[in-house]
Amino acid sequence: MRFFTFSWLILIVAVHVTIPAPVEATPRRSGGVLVVDFGLPRFGEDAMRTRTLIQVLRPGIAARVLHYRQVTPQRLARENPRAVVIVAPPASLRRYPTEALSALESAVRGFRGPLLAIGTGCHLLVHAWEGHVGPIETEEPFSGTHDVLLIQRDPLFEGLPKKFAAVFQSHDEIQDVPEEFVRLAVTEGDRVVGLRHSRRDHYGVQFHPEAPLGARLPARQVLCNFLAIAGYPPSTPQAR
Repeated sequence: MRFFTFSWLILIVAVHVTIPAPVEATPRRSGGVLVVDFGLPRFGEDAMRTRTLIQVLRPGIAARVLHYRQVTPQRLARENPRAVVIVAPPASLRRYPTEALSALESAVRGFRGPLLAIGTGCHLLVHAWEGHVGPIETEEPFSGTHDVLLIQRDPLFEGLPKKFAAVFQSHDEIQDVPEEFVRLAVTEGDRVVGLRHSRRDHYGVQFHPEAPLGARLPARQVLCNFLAIAGYPPSTPQAR
């Protein structure tokens, strides 16, 4: 009897020793480019078109779209993209729910990878870092094709002339650049339309390099350059 008792004791101890301890789940490292959509109330054409354009410019790239209401610091950490592009329609941030914008702004501040904020997305980037965005002091929105003047060279504008045309469509403007940011581009009226975080590859452009009307304008190169900054091999822009 003692022999069997001792044998069962050895078996129990052996089983106990070989059972591995629980391992915490690690975040999914999916990489690729995450396109954040500012569509009201659902997904908008701008984000879908930008995702398609990214895949055209970089064949084989993994690009996916999330609605801005889905983007929180926790969700962004789980997605763990290589880069983020924020695309917004020509609407003021004043039209969006404050709570949802606060969560997205917190996610933006916590993201360390390359980020490109376009149009109203640029305004969100500025607001996230305590800059100021306000209405344009004219009756008409700032829209159509206008010249962009580079005031500081940066990899985002690699290959572009000091003055180039781009498509704009906005009701608001950047009135106070955050302390952490550097001005990169302005219009002829000295309106800030391009900026970069001083310690991160976080960029904001007021114009729309993804716009169909700008397919053959030099500004399309900005999107190509951003993908290169994000670590994807450069390729020639294709008109779409």
